[in-house]
Amino acid sequence: RSLDDEDEEEEDEEKRKKSKFFGTIPAVASVITFILTEDMSAKMVLTDKWTLLMVVMLVVNGALAFVTRNKKDEDEEDEEENA
Repeated sequence: RSLDDEDEEEEDEEKRKKSKFFGTIPAVASVITFILTEDMSAKMVLTDKWTLLMVVMLVVNGALAFVTRNKKDEDEEDEEENA
């Protein structure tokens, strides 16, 4: 293996770590927001004034997961073609 291959693998590993880190930010923010905004002593309802915010967080988290998964799949396809 050449130094270029090793550098490229290290770079890919660093990108994966960053994408995992940035993927956890919206998830943690969603949990914290839910805990801070929901009134657990009130009667349970399907929607309230915070529902739109929760839907936006869901969409952001889903889009982030979709983008990082597609990049991973593309990288695996490139590796198979190069092999």
